[in-house]
Amino acid sequence: MALLASIALVAALASVSSAEAKVRLKPINCPVAKAAESFRITGAKGELEGVRSEYQWLAANRPGWKRTDQALITKGNKAYDLLTIVKGRKKQVICFDYRVLW
Repeated sequence: MALLASIALVAALASVSSAEAKVRLKPINCPVAKAAESFRITGAKGELEGVRSEYQWLAANRPGWKRTDQALITKGNKAYDLLTIVKGRKKQVICFDYRVLW
């Protein structure tokens, strides 16, 4: 069983394209909500890569937190993805700037 899990992990890592490796999250101030942290996503080749980078950031930086809400908010010609996360009684909003993906 452990061998199968290892093979699956290697296959998943091998499937990451070089474009995905270039996705970056740059800290910003979120103009649409009070957020614990806010980022501009750069280098994503579309919405799927952008959302994947959000979830990867959450897994790496907020282990044990659960997503409770997700909302796409537009302001002018810019779009922001707001993720509400909770851990116990703690609640945070994380803001991601999507304007580079449109």
